[in-house]
Amino acid sequence: MSKTTIWVPLALCAFICAVSLGCDDGKKKDSDAGTDTDAGTDTDTDTDTDTDTDTDGDGGTTCTENVMEGDYVINNTADLIDLAGYAAVAGNLTISCSTCTSLNGLECLTEVGGKLRILDHPELLNVNGLTGLESVGESIDIQNNEVLENLDGMSGLTTVGGNLNIEDNPALASLAGLASTTTVGGYLYIDSNLMLAGLTGLESLTFVGWGLGIKDNDTLADIIGLSNITSVGGHLSIENNPALEGLDGLADLESIGGDLELRGNEMLANLDGLSSVTFIGGDLDVWDNETLSNLDGFSSLTSVDGNIDVAYNPALENLDGLGNITSIGGHVSIEHGNDLLIDLDGLNSIETVGDDLFVDFGIAGVANLVCLSSLSSVGGDFAIDYLNTTLTALTGLENLTTVGGDLDIALNGELTDLTGLGNLETVVGDLYIAYNPLLTSLDGLESLTTVGGDLDISHGNAALENLDGLSGVTTVVGDLAIGFGKDELADFSGLGSVTTIGGNLDIDYGNDYLVNLDFLSNLTLVVGGVDIKCNASLTNVDGLANLEAVGGGLEIWDNAVLVDVNGLSSLAYIIGHLDIAYNASLVNLDGLSALLNISSEFYIRYNAALPTCDATDLRDDLYFLGWSGPVCIQGNLVDICADDCY
Repeated sequence: MSKTTIWVPLALCAFICAVSLGCDDGKKKDSDAGTDTDAGTDTDTDTDTDTDTDTDGDGGTTCTENVMEGDYVINNTADLIDLAGYAAVAGNLTISCSTCTSLNGLECLTEVGGKLRILDHPELLNVNGLTGLESVGESIDIQNNEVLENLDGMSGLTTVGGNLNIEDNPALASLAGLASTTTVGGYLYIDSNLMLAGLTGLESLTFVGWGLGIKDNDTLADIIGLSNITSVGGHLSIENNPALEGLDGLADLESIGGDLELRGNEMLANLDGLSSVTFIGGDLDVWDNETLSNLDGFSSLTSVDGNIDVAYNPALENLDGLGNITSIGGHVSIEHGNDLLIDLDGLNSIETVGDDLFVDFGIAGVANLVCLSSLSSVGGDFAIDYLNTTLTALTGLENLTTVGGDLDIALNGELTDLTGLGNLETVVGDLYIAYNPLLTSLDGLESLTTVGGDLDISHGNAALENLDGLSGVTTVVGDLAIGFGKDELADFSGLGSVTTIGGNLDIDYGNDYLVNLDFLSNLTLVVGGVDIKCNASLTNVDGLANLEAVGGGLEIWDNAVLVDVNGLSSLAYIIGHLDIAYNASLVNLDGLSALLNISSEFYIRYNAALPTCDATDLRDDLYFLGWSGPVCIQGNLVDICADDCY
């Protein structure tokens, strides 16, 4: 019997296979209920809903509409093959494959719903397998890929919902593959990519939602690729890019929602690329830019909601570029290391500073503060101190009425007067004036009525002749310290209006010409303690005749010629201890006869001329009034009364 050969067309075989056997290429996670849209009727248990199409034309990867649910990790080539053909990953996709040289096989992938991570590849040269990727719902991290040269395979990417982080890719030389990306919803970080010379490829990017960071890119010479960005929602940080010469790529940028940090860019000579920026919602920080000569690029800037810090820019010659700023929400600090800065004229439009203002920069040639002529209030501390070697006057502060924190005037070697402070009414914090060796008076503070913290003029003002400039002060909420360490100062009458001290009164150490306390004749209340110590010429305390109560302890120590304490005749209450010691000339305690109570220790010791019985009589009077507490009476003039110390 002869054999008959039957020829069946190849296409018909494929049809029979599809219909009868349910054949299917690719590894899928199917999601349909069993209806196949291919030719014919699907009678098997396959749950495929896709239309299978060969996209490469050579029998390679067949794309489907399948979605990989949850997260997926590619650790090896087998994992890569298993994802081939899928259109999307619903969760995070992590590619960390030490043996992969390419991502071929992922061409069908168009969407990652979560994060895309491409991490730690020693041999990956490119990402060409991602040519179909259009969007990533959350962040993209491309990190630590040792030989990755470009991102050309991501040319279809338009949207990144979260951060785009490109970091530690030492061979990466181009970002041209991101040319279609228009939006980054989170942060854009470009960090430590040693061979990246420019940002070409980011020209389609118009919006960065949270922040933009460009840091530690050793060969980055320009940022032209950012030319269409108009707004950064959060921080903009450009740090430690040693080859970066300009910021021209930011010419369209108008607002920065957070901080602007420009640090450690050795070749950055100007900031002209920031000339359209009108608003900074956080801090402005310009530090350690070796060749930066001016801030003219900030000429459109009118408001900074945070702090301004300018320091260690050795070539900076002026601050003129800050001339249109009227309001600063935080502090202003123009500090050390701006070696060529010769004036502060760029600050002359500032009206309010919300927090601290530090003028402690050691600028040669600044003789006054006319540069601050518009300033009316400082919300925090105002420090005029440290190495202002040519500052002779505070002229220019005539509009200043309030300092919301401390006012420190210290270590100004040439300052002679405080005339420019003539309209200052309130210092909410401490007033500290010290180590100004040529300061002869405090004239200029006559309008000051209240010091909300401590008043301390106690050190290093060797030429100070009087305190007349404080004649308007009625209230010191904190401590009042009188201890000038200067033999010649004897006139304290400028404190004559003070009625209340909310903290301690310290009259101690180095007031060698202080003979009385008459300048305190209006003082009625000290909420804290009173210390009268080591005043070599003090003969009496009559100036305290109106003092009725001391909220802390009363200590009178080592006043060599003090004869009596009669000036304390109105003192009824000491809410603390009483300690009178080492007053060699003290002969009686009659001035304490009105004392009704103390709340702690009773110490009368080593007063060589004071009869012991004077101390024991005062003790007994307090016992009679109901007081009890520790007692130490010893070392006074011996008489019939016994020491009592326990």
